[in-house]
This record gives sequence, C-alpha cells and structure tokens, in this order.
Amino acid sequence: MARGGKRRNQVLRGNTHIDQHHIVPPPAKKAKCTRVPTKHVPVDYAFTSALGNDGDAASAAVLQHDGCIYDAHLHQAFLASRRHATCLLQLVATDYGYYVWQRRTRWHGDEASSKDVTMTELSPRTALMQEAIDLFTQAFEQRAGVRWVDRFDNALRMQPMPSESCGRFCFVAMEYPSASTASLHVRCPPAMHTDVRKLMSLLYKDVECPVLSSRDDDDDDDGVFAMPLPLPYATVAIDFANAILDQVAAALQSKSRGRRGKLQGWSNLYFSAIPHTYPPHNMLDSTTTIENCREMLKELHMSSPTRSLVHHLAPPDFLAQKYAALGVHLQVVPTESLEYDLVATYLDNSKAHVQYKMTIQSVYRINKADEAMAFKPYEVLGNRKLLWHGSTLANWPGILKDGLQIAPPHVASNGHCFGKGIYFSDSVSRSAPYCRVTMEKRTGILLLSEVALGNPNPCTTTNTRAQSAVDFVEYHSVLGVGSFAPSPDGEHVLPDGAVIPIGPLKHHPIGGKRAAHIHVGLDYNEYVIYNPAQTRMRYLVVTDFGFDM
Repeated sequence: MARGGKRRNQVLRGNTHIDQHHIVPPPAKKAKCTRVPTKHVPVDYAFTSALGNDGDAASAAVLQHDGCIYDAHLHQAFLASRRHATCLLQLVATDYGYYVWQRRTRWHGDEASSKDVTMTELSPRTALMQEAIDLFTQAFEQRAGVRWVDRFDNALRMQPMPSESCGRFCFVAMEYPSASTASLHVRCPPAMHTDVRKLMSLLYKDVECPVLSSRDDDDDDDGVFAMPLPLPYATVAIDFANAILDQVAAALQSKSRGRRGKLQGWSNLYFSAIPHTYPPHNMLDSTTTIENCREMLKELHMSSPTRSLVHHLAPPDFLAQKYAALGVHLQVVPTESLEYDLVATYLDNSKAHVQYKMTIQSVYRINKADEAMAFKPYEVLGNRKLLWHGSTLANWPGILKDGLQIAPPHVASNGHCFGKGIYFSDSVSRSAPYCRVTMEKRTGILLLSEVALGNPNPCTTTNTRAQSAVDFVEYHSVLGVGSFAPSPDGEHVLPDGAVIPIGPLKHHPIGGKRAAHIHVGLDYNEYVIYNPAQTRMRYLVVTDFGFDM
C-alpha cells in the first residue's frame, strides 16, 4: 500500500491551470442554499485556490440533496500506452450560490521525469440549485459515458475500454463517513517563511522525498504487483470490480480470435474501476492473476471504512511536515536589526587562527516551549551567557527536535577533555571545526545557546574528572580556561540579563600554574555543563565557509 500513497502524492504534484474568468464577486444578498450534510465529504483542496479571495470559500460544502451526494471520482487506465488519469467532479454549494468544479490529472506510467498535467475547470456561479445539478450531471455523463442516475448500474456500465480513443472515465463509488462521527480534521503543517524553507531544504536535502520514489523494474511483471490506491471504496465499487473479473475469466475460456483484444479492454476497465499506483505492463491474462486480484479486493473491502478521501487533500509538503515534527518555532532575524548586528559582531570578534572566511547567510531566532520551561528553574544560577556550539548538518534535525543532549553511556568519550557533557565556547574558532565543512560542502550551522553557568569550576588543563566537582553547591559547571578569551570590556547584556561576550579575542599572559601546563593547555575557553536543562537554544547561524582566503 505504501506505493499507492507515494504515487497518489505524485499525482497531486502537477501544475494546476485554474480558469477564473467566470468568477464574479459575491452578491450583496446571500442566496438560499438549503443543505443538510449527513455525510462528511471534504471539498477539493484546489477549489479554494480557484476562488482566490472570494468570500464563497469559507462556506463551501459539497452539495448533499435528497440523499444524493454530488461528488464523483472518475478514473481511466490504459495498459498499452501506460497512461492513466483521474477526474474529481464536485457540485460545491456556498452561501452565495453553486459551482461545478472539475480537477483532472493525467500522467504516463513510464516517464519518471515527465511532469503530471493537471487541469481545472470552474463553472460560473449560479443561485439556482437545479441549474447547478443539471450542469453537474451533464459534466458527469460527458466524462463517464453514463447518466448520473445510472452510475450504480453495474450491468449498464459493464463495457470494456479497448483504447484511449473511447475517452471514457470509470466512476469509482466511495463510502463516505457520517458527518456526526467523522473525525477527519486534517492538521496542516505551519506555514513556513521562505528562509525557513531554505533551512529545512538544507537539513533534509540528502533525505529521499517520499513522493519522488521510483518503483523497481520487477514490479510490473504481473498485474498483482500494481497496488490499489488506499481509498474508501463503496461495496458497489468492489462488486463492480469482481464482475469485471468474471468477464476476464469468461474471456479466458473463450477460443475466439478476438480474445486478446477483449482481455485488453476488460483489463483497462478493471484498473480504471480500482485505481492503482500505475497501470501494469501486463493485462489480466491468467487465472492466478484473477484470483490474486479477488484476494486484493477482499482486503480492500475490509479496510475501506478506515480510509479517507485522499483525492481532496492538498499534496503533502515534505519540508513542512519535517518542520512541524521538530516542535520548534524558527523566525528569521532581519539583517538590519540589532539582534543580527550582535550575532555578526560576536562571530567576527571571536574568530582567530582559522583557515577560512566565515560569512553569515542567515540567522534564525529559536523558540522551543518545552526547552524554555525546563530552563526556567536554572535561570536563578546566574552567569548566563550566549555561547557557541557547532555540529554537522546531519545532527541538526535531532538537535532542533530534542535539544542538546549528553552522549549516552555506551558512546566512547574520545575528545571530551572534561568528561561527558555539553560543550560550548565563547570563541567561534573553537566551535566551527565541529561543523565538518569541506571545500565541496561549504555551508555549516552554528548554534548560539544561552547557558546557565552559575559558578564554574576553572580548569587550566584537561581533566576528565572535572565533573566530580560540579555538585551544584560550590560549582555548577566547568570552565576550561584558554589562552585566548573575549575582552570583558566588550560584553553586551541583553534585556533578559543574559550576556553576549562580543569583545574581541585577546591573548592572556600565561603565568603561575598555567605556565606549567603550557603544552597541554587550551587555546580557547571551553564551558561544559552536565545537565541539558541548563541551556536553551537562542539563535541558529547558517554560515558559509570560504576556503579561498
């Protein structure tokens, strides 16, 4: 079934051409559009886009009148040409009148690189319900080749589809849930700023987008491997498909010359009646294939009530879904703001001895509610500083989702000068190497975190047992004292009391104990905490590393 979902997503990705020439402004008085919805039938997502800013969209609902739901799913599939298409036809009622809406999408099963073609058609608004019903039924008859009142007459619809020249769609009956019990409220991912989308694209560019996955060549050796789309098929739709399989079985028993043509026509009709991920290369031409299809229909019939009408939903936004799953709110910091200037100054002043030029691409303000709540009790420790933390691109989705974490016990502590903890620095030169950028992949991400240091345990050399002194009575963190540190004269205090050490790096004279450890000392200050709740993320800094200095 996973392939069906992927292919359905691909169907909905096509370019939409919307005809808005017939849209007129809402009249001053509302039309009386009597409708008592008893079933949950979502309006097609593209209908709202077609209306634009028209006030009709807010009250739009698929017409349900005298027990009839004016919503039709049509499909056609042709195995020989590997082409298939869908058509969604709806009569939409609003407070101001009625519209007949069509959205048609067609694609070629073998052309992975070709774009789907989507066309839409919106009728002029009418205040007369019967006029709209007549327009709807005429459109249905034109597409399906049968009258609207005969749409459930399987005997009348039992006509093979030999080739594309017939131009006929097959009506696919759906089982709609009750309006009183339906819980199909779709949660839309939050809208993303363009720069936030760029960030998500950077973080997930190596992750395979599910809607673009291609199938294996082995999948189309037999019709059974083309999976049905997961739709809420009505019983009459399953019965119609079984009746088509009866015709296929009868054709297999026939010894007539035109048997292959009949099998082709019935196969086209079957894959039109039960939309699949793609039309298979081979027609239904064996008893084994027929039995496999019957088993598949049984499964569809049993599971159909749990499915929703994916036709009506907007194409899933892969990046928006990933962003929503992070549980974080990112805001782009304007380049002309004081915040941006502080971050840029901090980066420029705190870098030294680097083999590359660092240029800020963008800065994002981070707000993560659960992290802020966990940090709140530790604000009283005082000595809160904004410090740098670097990591590879692959780690940032996890960091944004869960916050900075301490490595688990089973992970080796190589490179941890002060034991297992979360490491920061007031020099970007110390944190930048952890971005692991290369000349081919020059973009890295740095984090500015607010850290509640309290009273740090100062260490002039590496000490893997330094954590033992952090008892939250005398010491709350560890400070590895470096030879270079920001000038204290340049500290900037934020309105909330946190300090940004934006003073330029200065070399501090080494004397006393530090002189004895000159060969094993640190170049830059390192701050270590052993409780993740002592920090909260404040700014994400996307940086270009230029190696052409």
